[in-house]
Amino acid sequence: ATADVGDDDNEPVVRHLAEGLVAIEFGSIATFEINFADRIVRLVAAHPQADQHTIDHFLDDHVAPRVIASDGTLVLHGSAVLVGSQLVAFLGETGSGKSTLAASMHAAGHRLLGDDAVVISEADGMFLGESVYPSLRLFRQSIDQVFDRPVETATMAFYSDKLHVAAIDPAEADAGPFPLGAIYLLAASGGPIALDPYYPSDACMALVENSFALDPSNSRSALDRVAQAARVAASVPCFDLTYPHDFSHLGEARAAVLRSLAGLSISA
Repeated sequence: ATADVGDDDNEPVVRHLAEGLVAIEFGSIATFEINFADRIVRLVAAHPQADQHTIDHFLDDHVAPRVIASDGTLVLHGSAVLVGSQLVAFLGETGSGKSTLAASMHAAGHRLLGDDAVVISEADGMFLGESVYPSLRLFRQSIDQVFDRPVETATMAFYSDKLHVAAIDPAEADAGPFPLGAIYLLAASGGPIALDPYYPSDACMALVENSFALDPSNSRSALDRVAQAARVAASVPCFDLTYPHDFSHLGEARAAVLRSLAGLSISA
């Protein structure tokens, strides 16, 4: 394995091969070609240890969100939970606890929609969100702490100890879209529980920073993404959420989120 194996935060290298044909390279792990005309994604190179779990991880969690975002659609990098009839999104850097908090919400009775990418759309003056696919990926320690019952798991990728968790009931796999009720941006470093509203201008930049892009150098798509983020930030409540990265405080963090949602008249 080379040095870049295992770093899911690295931006991939994107190469435009021809009109409608793009290569996207994820370090030494995998390279895909995306043919937009034929709507085909093809694996063209892979690390010797890259098994099917690893390839599926890159297709589902890295390629698909970027392809969806390629036309300027806002695709947020975060977890999504259904509270009442509205989607609540948790965004943040790797290690900020967004998947663990979303799993905790799910274990407490609020349906998990996905933990990686939330596609934002607009209809009739309302913003909607939906998960790219029903996913949950956690380390074993988080699984054991969050769930009070055995859950089925599978390998995520050969270079990671994270596991795919089969926590979503297939009978409830409808990923939306649902009305977007609130967005929580989790602090990278844990600390005392604090929940503060974002100013729309700050929220806009935070949404852009926590979104997917196929080619960050594509100025047209970037402008479309910023414009959509600005509209979302002006219409949907966004909060800065800090909580201790300690399993014993998950209940308090969940309660703080539900109190804020109650203040927005979103039924829990």
